[in-house]
Amino acid sequence: MPAQASTSESTESPVPYRIYSRMRAAVRWRPALLAALLVLAVTAWLVSRLTGTAALKLAGRHTFRSASVTVLVDGKSSYSEQVSGTSRKRYGLFEKVAGTFAKTLVLPEGEHVIEVRFTTPDGYNQVKRCGVKLIPGTDATIHVVAQRSGLTVTYEGPPVAPATESETNYFAYLRSFLITVGGSAMSATIGFIVQDFLKTKRPAQPAGATEPSPSDAIPT
Repeated sequence: MPAQASTSESTESPVPYRIYSRMRAAVRWRPALLAALLVLAVTAWLVSRLTGTAALKLAGRHTFRSASVTVLVDGKSSYSEQVSGTSRKRYGLFEKVAGTFAKTLVLPEGEHVIEVRFTTPDGYNQVKRCGVKLIPGTDATIHVVAQRSGLTVTYEGPPVAPATESETNYFAYLRSFLITVGGSAMSATIGFIVQDFLKTKRPAQPAGATEPSPSDAIPT
């Protein structure tokens, strides 16, 4: 009986050994964790530099009873609305239709290509493009005038440097790439921490313990 008691006591890991094992596991993954956090911090800083927002005001007037206005920013739809106009008679004889619309778009700061589409049910279809430069705290407005004679789009705001649409798309792709990298780095960091934390929670194998062989389980 005393021999059995000593055997059961020897199979349990001593407290100092368990503390040492956890400290060693923490030190093992700490450099990798610090590296992942550094990459995440740098990516977050770059994304914040490229994803500041600014306001672009849209002010328009038209001479149609019913129409649809759509605004695309760098080729992607950002605003769409059905607008209508009211008829008034001038001098009691001539009828005139007029309507207005306004919208404020919150967009990433920097230069963009704005496309305005104006269509009506009777076949009117006009498209105009212009470049804008958005700076936080600085007014920028696009004025739209839609008439039977044509569509006019003018920009009022900070001057825009000559740039091609491909350059504008490059910064949009770079912004999306950095956001994707930041999300991947965050997911990898969280998964790494959880995995190593679960490893430290597993019971440690005693130094002298051995796996029982199948022959030991066969009664003699």
